[in-house]
Amino acid sequence: MTRVKDVITMKVPFPNITGNLALRPHMYICIEDGTDKKFLSCQTRKPTNILKDVPPYIYIEESNNINRNPFTWPTLIGCDYAFEMKDIHVDRSLLARKRRDVCEELYEEISLKIKHDSFFYELMNEIELLSLNRSLSKVNKETAS
Repeated sequence: MTRVKDVITMKVPFPNITGNLALRPHMYICIEDGTDKKFLSCQTRKPTNILKDVPPYIYIEESNNINRNPFTWPTLIGCDYAFEMKDIHVDRSLLARKRRDVCEELYEEISLKIKHDSFFYELMNEIELLSLNRSLSKVNKETAS
């Protein structure tokens, strides 16, 4: 079961199924769990990522530190929007391996950073999301607890 603060690795069909996020798996931090899960994107910090006219515009720059996060490289946590998935089960195999989550201090920083007027949720295309990630599956509402 995916919990708030967990970090998973998956492919996301954004902006479409041929986009960079769909071609290679990236890490995502869970900010809301349950049947309507929400995730922030994480990307390795690159010089082009910190330009003012290139998203993410609002982000947290986080060094790799096993005491705080499972990242291998310095990482930008996008705080412009969150990806949303409805009625999708996330298999444990997608959890980050070094450590499954971010620390409480970092999560609190994230929670504050996403509280801005332009923050929004981007609902992922379910069919494309499932086709890209074999470890994701549709939740059967009749048998779900």
